Amino acid sequence: MSAQPQILYAVADQLLFARGEFDPIAFLLDAGFVDEDAYRAWRAGAGVSLQSTLVCDSEEAVAALAHLQGYLLKQKLVVEQRAPMAWNSMSTRLAIGESSGFIKLCSAAWVRPTDRLQADLFQDTAHVVAYEGVRHMLADGKLAAASEALDPLESLETNSETVESFRVLIQAAKCSKGTPAEHLREIEERIAPLAQRMIGERARDYLALPWQALARRLSKTAYDVRAPKLHASYCYLQARRFKRVVEVIEAEPNWRQHAPLILRLAESSSRLGKKPRARLAWSQLCWDFPQEAQCAL
Repeated sequence: MSAQPQILYAVADQLLFARGEFDPIAFLLDAGFVDEDAYRAWRAGAGVSLQSTLVCDSEEAVAALAHLQGYLLKQKLVVEQRAPMAWNSMSTRLAIGESSGFIKLCSAAWVRPTDRLQADLFQDTAHVVAYEGVRHMLADGKLAAASEALDPLESLETNSETVESFRVLIQAAKCSKGTPAEHLREIEERIAPLAQRMIGERARDYLALPWQALARRLSKTAYDVRAPKLHASYCYLQARRFKRVVEVIEAEPNWRQHAPLILRLAESSSRLGKKPRARLAWSQLCWDFPQEAQCAL
């Protein structure tokens, strides 16, 4: 297992805090074991297996998940068997892989028993079905379908703020207003917190839409040290489009002279499983920008 145990525990703790449970597939995604684009294709039912999306050997992923078993037991969680389903069809079961150990570990979520009992009381109500439908449509990027689904939800929802919040998210994913700086501030200060509240654990999938829209607006904007976030590489990094981050940075003249660009390249290369490139970028950051490297590390 190449990943440090402290890092594995930190990612697991973040999942437990955000979801109240440990989903092994979400862990692999958050810990950087899988390619983001390949993962989304798998979730969309592209016919590949989860194991094929790994950017490391399957043995490394198995070792990381196996190492966490004792840690999760100490949290007084229990195992719940789950089969991964496609985002666009909850009746389509997805392939996990060929390794029996990998399949077993990825099929076992760790949950709090009382939480599961409470959820079962409400999961079949019409309101929850409508609410969950809009959430998943937004996360899948199906904006037209999400907009159409708001009318049935509105007839069931007693809090008008819920429907209005969904409308704001739909509009934010479709278009933007104002300057790129205003667009950036809108995403970070309003849309991202709202998405976390309304969409929950799949907010990241939805947020890829507005972040990529801003990245496209900035596609011809050169890096400016006075506004380091107003660069396509930053937006693509937030959208977890790591290949695009690398492409945008390497197309930028003199990118090696800017610590934020080197750092983004290092992180994205690592996420893509390009460890030699990531180590080289980290080495350059440490050598040329020791203070920034210390803060980042």
